[in-house]
Amino acid sequence: MLKGAVLAISLALAAAPAPAQDRTIETLQARLFPVLSRRVAAHRAALAHDPALRRLAEARAARLAEAESCTPRPACILDRHMLSEADIATIDDALRRLAPSTDIGAWRRDAAAINRIIAVYGKGEAPRYPKIDGMALDPAAQDFPGLIATLDLVAQGEEPAAIAGPMGFALGLLDLNGRDEAARYGEAENASAFATARRIDWAKAPYSAIIVPGAGPEDARVALSAWGKLRLALAAARFRAGEAPFVIVSGGNVHPDRTPYNEAVEMRRALIERFGIPADRVVLEPYARHTTTNLRNAARLLIAMHAPAAKPALIVTDRWQSGYIDSDAFARRNQDELGYQPGRLGARISPTALPFTPSPDSLAVDPRDPLDP
Repeated sequence: MLKGAVLAISLALAAAPAPAQDRTIETLQARLFPVLSRRVAAHRAALAHDPALRRLAEARAARLAEAESCTPRPACILDRHMLSEADIATIDDALRRLAPSTDIGAWRRDAAAINRIIAVYGKGEAPRYPKIDGMALDPAAQDFPGLIATLDLVAQGEEPAAIAGPMGFALGLLDLNGRDEAARYGEAENASAFATARRIDWAKAPYSAIIVPGAGPEDARVALSAWGKLRLALAAARFRAGEAPFVIVSGGNVHPDRTPYNEAVEMRRALIERFGIPADRVVLEPYARHTTTNLRNAARLLIAMHAPAAKPALIVTDRWQSGYIDSDAFARRNQDELGYQPGRLGARISPTALPFTPSPDSLAVDPRDPLDP
């Protein structure tokens, strides 16, 4: 009976057309799993024909076939999509043999992220910040098992199926829950600012950029919070005084949960329209969901802009958030949540301004935080 079900699945997949190009899923994959995506793309043929990975793909198909009659649903269905330790070890071995990488821990980190995404956005387990990062769908809904079964067909990716299947399923869960925040903006948003960065004289200002962390409103009708407006006023004054050639505005679609307003987009609009700052001097960082990632993501942008590595930026915000950023508690939080410090803080120049020199450690992508990896 089971062999027949597996054969039916195999025949159906073999007869199905190639997956349609989905730019959202492709962007999510590139943002969450960049190292894995490059390794697979560069060694696809070898991985696709590897006997160990083919056996693993067949075993996964058998597990999913069993899910048609498993209980309790939908948890038992989602459990069969999770990568077991044996699955992870098999894929790790194949990648090391056929697609070597200097980041030897990348696959296990990615595998943990795939399982975490399935647990949070499929089974409904609580994320680290449930108030703003949780599941939108209801796993107890009557149609949810059917939704998951259909996703499994849609999410069948390219070879090797042992890797593409679990990854595609996890990315599909993010999409179905509307948690595609990591894929909503592209490099074009900062094209003019990056062009300006290539030709400016960085030595003319004491700081490389002014970093403004967002402050999301809790009212869904409000685009830019009161705190956000005040932080922008402080930053605009320092920009006009010539303290930095750029203003980096940082913040995602965060408060309230699933808000249509993006903190960085609204701050950029205000800087341009209200304060008259040229558009090519405002750098958009539209992903950060916490103060930790405000600084991490700003560091990434400064490195990408080729700002002088030893030149500090200036964090400009209200005195209460500035004091928190300069605290031991915030340093511990960075270590706990990021695993490193996103940069080095300098001597405070005012209650609302704090120098910050980015660390290249901030370039590390962490898909375990899939809304802002």
